[in-house]
Amino acid sequence: LVLSIDLSVQAIIEKVLAGGITIMNARGGSAILMDVHNGQLLSLASLPDFDPNDRPDLPVQGDGLFNAEVSLVEPTLVGWAPLMRR
Repeated sequence: LVLSIDLSVQAIIEKVLAGGITIMNARGGSAILMDVHNGQLLSLASLPDFDPNDRPDLPVQGDGLFNAEVSLVEPTLVGWAPLMRR
């Protein structure tokens, strides 16, 4: 496993993303920059930043920590996975 993130590109992407969020008056955003020739990820950015140490006591639905799309679909996919391997 080789890390392909380019720190100088990462810094630029984070600044551009922050500017885009400000211009669009968005709550947040994310950006991925990939080299199409070899598939290397050059930059991954998500704003606002996530600090896993700064969280509420109990996550509840609707607070941004509950992803309904994944949380509701994943059990279904897990249930179908053994049937799909044939």
